[in-house]
Amino acid sequence: RSSGTSRSMASALRGMAASSASLPKLPIPPLAKTIEKYLKSVAPFASPAELSHTTSLAKQFQEDGTGEKLQAALVKHAETKRNWLEQWWLSVAYLTYRSPVVVHSNPGYTFADPEPAADVQVARASQILHGMLHYKERVDAGAIPVETIRSNTPICMAQYDRLFSAARIPRVPEDQLIITPRAQSRHIVVAYRGQFFRVDVYNQATGLPLTAAELAVQLRAVSEAPIVGPTAVGILTTQDRDVWAGVYSQLEKNPTNKATLDVINTAILVLCLDDVAPISHTETVGLTLHGLGASRASYNRWFDKMQVIIGRNGKGGVLFEHSALDAVVGCHMMEAAIAHKCDSHQPSSPASVAKPALLPWTLTPAVASEIDVAKRALDKLVDGLGIHALQFLGFGKNQIKTLSVSPDAFFQVALQLAYYRLNRKTCGTYETSHTRMFGYGRTETIRSATPEAAAFVRAMDCPQSNPAARAKLCRSAVAAHSDYTREAMEGRGIDRHMLGLRLIAAELKVPSHPFFTDPVFQRSCHWNLSTSTVPMAINNFPSFGPVVSDGYGLTYNIKDDSIYVGITHFKVDGTTCAVKMAAVLQQSLVDVRTLLAAHPVAKAKL
Repeated sequence: RSSGTSRSMASALRGMAASSASLPKLPIPPLAKTIEKYLKSVAPFASPAELSHTTSLAKQFQEDGTGEKLQAALVKHAETKRNWLEQWWLSVAYLTYRSPVVVHSNPGYTFADPEPAADVQVARASQILHGMLHYKERVDAGAIPVETIRSNTPICMAQYDRLFSAARIPRVPEDQLIITPRAQSRHIVVAYRGQFFRVDVYNQATGLPLTAAELAVQLRAVSEAPIVGPTAVGILTTQDRDVWAGVYSQLEKNPTNKATLDVINTAILVLCLDDVAPISHTETVGLTLHGLGASRASYNRWFDKMQVIIGRNGKGGVLFEHSALDAVVGCHMMEAAIAHKCDSHQPSSPASVAKPALLPWTLTPAVASEIDVAKRALDKLVDGLGIHALQFLGFGKNQIKTLSVSPDAFFQVALQLAYYRLNRKTCGTYETSHTRMFGYGRTETIRSATPEAAAFVRAMDCPQSNPAARAKLCRSAVAAHSDYTREAMEGRGIDRHMLGLRLIAAELKVPSHPFFTDPVFQRSCHWNLSTSTVPMAINNFPSFGPVVSDGYGLTYNIKDDSIYVGITHFKVDGTTCAVKMAAVLQQSLVDVRTLLAAHPVAKAKL
């Protein structure tokens, strides 16, 4: 068995390495092309006078030497990097971000509701954990097949190396991302009633992952442990990153705390067994995303790592620490773990498995005070976030495809219509696209609020427009979105290129050009709709927080015959409401489908 595993490991590792190092490098688009696309993208947000001014600034940027200088410097920067954006993106998008990671950064994905079972919490947790460990074995062996898109084009698999045993360490001015090698990461950490336990998950005699039955024994031992120490240290991970970094530095000065932190940071993942039983889908989304508040389950967390969250009734999900990977990688693991069939072996002898060990803390009065501060801040964040889980059962991708349109483009255009109906204007819209066609690629922005989408939403409810004209505009909007998606995946988007120009300008100490301080530029990047989709076969609700105070976080899973949507908003602004958005979005989806079905694409004559 071991020699066969070694052979497959060597072969697969070569294939996975090829999927990263041998892929083309992320390109830097021609400056003129990016400027051209940018000017088109801002048209829906600018008056004629503003657009004229923005166009003159873009011309100035290209002709006064600034754009040419920065483009040349960016090209030179790229020559020495395996991916010119990789480290910049990790730093700027994640590690230097100072807001709390809870709600603001980490995305959550719920599980489908569990089947009724005795001791459902432990049963569900042990089954899912067993599936994840099985998947981890395949990752460690390099046995995950290289993913492909389109005509069998391979894409980068490098993020899978950061799927397990990753931890974000709070530091000033920039956090640190650490990945613990497999040999030093053979345990998980279980959070239960605010205490943390080291739980070994590999058989000491065979070196193999524990069976589901053996894992259940370990988890029951944790659930039966008495409360003997501090029970809310994990709430500190919900703080502002600078504040948390200061508290973390105090904690790690104590040898006991340092040892506990090391066990947590090197763990494969954190499993949170919550003393909460969510009822509705929306409540389950909240449990997964933020824990529902300090007095419910938010204290039973460690938000700087991937967390598997299981409520008392078996409901829950996974919350990913985002700096390590993009959601699609984690969701592939979720699907595989849930689909994995657990073995029926009986638990092994106690000698083969170390018993769970409580992780102790020694807290100073100052740290104890910070825990109270963190509880109040987290409750304010939770109370100020509106959440709605929308289960749209009207139709899904199977029916959308009969309209001869892309399901994702269809959804995004319907979303533009919903926002317009609520606000009588279009808005900056961010949809995530991956750039994994290139080595070590992460993401690019799809600017969904295209001029074509703006023209359609204005016409859709206009009495003066006829249905045939509306349908034509709708199909034009869908096509424009599909084109933008393709270009973003191919490294020909706008936003990452312009970010690179600004970052290289900062390195060269080039003063910020008026092109980048233009109010129209700022408006176009004010993402009132921050959106993402990860197609999954399971019935799950995805979620993350809005990125602006007057915006929505909106994530969705378009299934064969239904659409699952997680919608969030901040209540403080008063202009957004997840429940209202859900109602208008449902109607917009129906209206767009009805419109396109009534005006099908004409078939070409033979």
